[in-house]
Amino acid sequence: MFYFVVLQRGDSALPDVEDIILLQVSLQETLKGIEKLQQQKQKIEKSIAELASYQDILILYLSNQNCHLSLESARINMEEGADGRVLSLTGWLPAGKEKKVTEFLNGFSAWFEFNDPVDGEDVPILLGNKKGFALFEAITKIFDLPDYFELDPTPFFAPFFAFFFGLCLGDCGYGLLVFIGSVIAIKKGPVSIKPIFQLGMILGIATMMAGLFLNTFFGKAIFSFPGFEDAIFKSGGILAPLSPLETEKGTLYPAMTFSLYIGIMQIILGMIIRAINRIKNNNLIYGIAPFANILKVCAIVIFLVHKNFMDLGTYSFGPVPIGVLIKSVPLSASLWLVIIGIVLLLLFNDPRKKISARIGLGLWDLYNFISGVISNGLSYLRLFALGLAGGMLGSAFNNIALMFITDEDGIVHYGSIMVIFTVIILVLSHTLNLALSALGAFVHSLRLTFVEFYQNVGFTGGSKPYLPLSKYK
Repeated sequence: MFYFVVLQRGDSALPDVEDIILLQVSLQETLKGIEKLQQQKQKIEKSIAELASYQDILILYLSNQNCHLSLESARINMEEGADGRVLSLTGWLPAGKEKKVTEFLNGFSAWFEFNDPVDGEDVPILLGNKKGFALFEAITKIFDLPDYFELDPTPFFAPFFAFFFGLCLGDCGYGLLVFIGSVIAIKKGPVSIKPIFQLGMILGIATMMAGLFLNTFFGKAIFSFPGFEDAIFKSGGILAPLSPLETEKGTLYPAMTFSLYIGIMQIILGMIIRAINRIKNNNLIYGIAPFANILKVCAIVIFLVHKNFMDLGTYSFGPVPIGVLIKSVPLSASLWLVIIGIVLLLLFNDPRKKISARIGLGLWDLYNFISGVISNGLSYLRLFALGLAGGMLGSAFNNIALMFITDEDGIVHYGSIMVIFTVIILVLSHTLNLALSALGAFVHSLRLTFVEFYQNVGFTGGSKPYLPLSKYK
């Protein structure tokens, strides 16, 4: 290092010379300052440790205060009558707890009665799904709680959501990592978030199943197929009905056609739920309009199958010839289904209105139906697109990593010292691909649930959660 002094006029800077700003304090003063900060840190840590010893007492105090707050809130909401000599209170309770509440109230000199909710009342919601479906309630709450007078959509979209996530992530190896990571988190993590990781286990299993169908394990083919001979196993292709196939006409992607079929299934299910909701809350006539839309969807499917659109007419899921079975329905049936569906929609879209008004509303509903079918089809095709993108990236990362240990003749040398770089690239690249693919899988599964499915269900929502007067723990 060289030190020099330059005398110059003006503010012109010297070329290729770095300005060094000297410290305003000496090294000894700096060390003393560090030592003082260390002492302050020790005092703060000691204070935190002392305060932590009161944590249980503070939690108990907070619980008691919350109990007092709930009781005071209930007291304020009581209505007075007869110059304050009579107090009344209205609340909600699950039907299954009516007996216990009756026994409790019988211990007081009070009059009470139970009534079922009526249309127009703001009824709080307590979701009551059993076993695995309850884990998907966290997904339901992301959007909104259902209205009291409509079916809870959770058990209906849960299987689709899990399988959609698996198709988008689309790799058996990635699903295994999600499953293992969720199991570890359940054992090591706090109890409060265990349901989230239990849901992660389900999504991991769904991803492993989809990865098996798609024939990919960390970007490598599991079973040998034409064009994919370099596989882990040379047989067992029947277990991978969605695997790409090399043919004389090019590469076929059964997963693309399968995405359309599973989308059609969810759309029809949504329309059936819509019909049930309308019949339950009104009468049978109100279920005709959703039924009319189901007829039109079936007509479109029959027509597209006969035209073999995107291989719908020749598609088989393993040994099940789905396309051939649907193609056995005459093409003329699609025309009659469309006509019947349109007529029913025009006449029964809103039974409360006059026929002239129904026809106008029916034409608008028909326009929304046609545009909705197109957008829904594109959305479900993204299941295939996201899974394909993740699989191709995983395969590309494998090829890049193996370049370090592969010679010009194509022989792979696993004993080479360069295998270290291969392992590093594999770990980093697949971690990045897993993170991006999982994010895309989760977001798109949410979209298919909250946009496409809820739209066909006619989801209303808007209810508040059921928060009973109870003792805080």
